[in-house]
Amino acid sequence: GGGLTVVVAGATLLTESDPEPGATLAFLARERVTLFRGWPDQAARLAAHPDFATTDLSSLRPASLGPVLPADQRPRPGARANLFGMTESFGPYCGSRLDTDLPPEAQGSCGQPFAPMEVRIVDPTTGEPVDAGVEGEIQLRGPAMMRGICGRPRSTVFTVDGFYPTGDLGRLDVAGYLWYSGRVDDMFKVKGATVYPSEVEAALRALPEVAEAHVTNVTAADGTEQVGALVVSDADPAALTAGVKARLSAFKVPTVWLVVTDRSAVPMLASAKVDKTRLQQMLADSRG
Repeated sequence: GGGLTVVVAGATLLTESDPEPGATLAFLARERVTLFRGWPDQAARLAAHPDFATTDLSSLRPASLGPVLPADQRPRPGARANLFGMTESFGPYCGSRLDTDLPPEAQGSCGQPFAPMEVRIVDPTTGEPVDAGVEGEIQLRGPAMMRGICGRPRSTVFTVDGFYPTGDLGRLDVAGYLWYSGRVDDMFKVKGATVYPSEVEAALRALPEVAEAHVTNVTAADGTEQVGALVVSDADPAALTAGVKARLSAFKVPTVWLVVTDRSAVPMLASAKVDKTRLQQMLADSRG
């Protein structure tokens, strides 16, 4: 996706073989990088590094991720579109200008689909399209989609009318803005009600005392599911619980907590994504 963007727009793509916050900061300054994109947690780690305050990042432009920009240039949480895409679509298929705030009613969304890509929302069980505003699985069709997956018949990859089921959950509002909810395989039930980890994470990250938050299901001894959260913060679980109760339904509030002060305690994969299996094990172990 990044490579295709460089070819289309004309740019120089700079990469690191082994990203580490201190080295990345020096790399950005040395190469006078103009745009820093990636995972939000990566930007947060850079901003938390001791060298951040003294590193010259004046070459970065406003479309870079917020935490690495000067304080007076950082957008409000949710004000800019969350560029949304996947490898199968060769990069983002939905978004908006990253240096411009979205309309107030669309803030927090992923922006609008890029023409000529088609995005529809279907019921995850029946596969039937749903109405605007109704949550379901996101499906894609268009010229930027992959042709297929090696070793798999096309009929097992695409629907009969050529849409690709992404496994992502979301909704399209009446204005055409896409709102992401999480992964079909990430959602879980607590007391019969559906919990989306991304929703709980967003509520936690909205608390000023929270630097990072990662949420998943944790299976109790009796087989029931609990909401578990690993949070990078100086606050205690009681304060965090009180903070999110005002933002979430009671069944979505974490009951298994692991609060750390060091970001390096968050289990990460080489892809810079959180290691869900290790996260679940750490949360299970935290219960004693």
